[in-house]
Amino acid sequence: MSREKIQKSITCASCGGINIVSVDKENYEKWQSGEMFIQDALKKNTAAERELLISATCDDCWKKLYPDYYDDDDGDYSCMEQEYED
Repeated sequence: MSREKIQKSITCASCGGINIVSVDKENYEKWQSGEMFIQDALKKNTAAERELLISATCDDCWKKLYPDYYDDDDGDYSCMEQEYED
């Protein structure tokens, strides 16, 4: 049985562009209620889509605002995978 999907319309806070993201309804609600972290709730969405939901910053604007944190080789945000020294 397939899970219900919903479409979220997000206006980028930087450029004003309108973006549509498809998410699993049940897991989206769990993230919104604080029951789950977004990376666990919306695993099937890309890091860019999850960032858009969190910060209302589209992928193009994220790359312009934070070029050092974007890895063009794999299309993901390197800052989310950094290992920190103790």
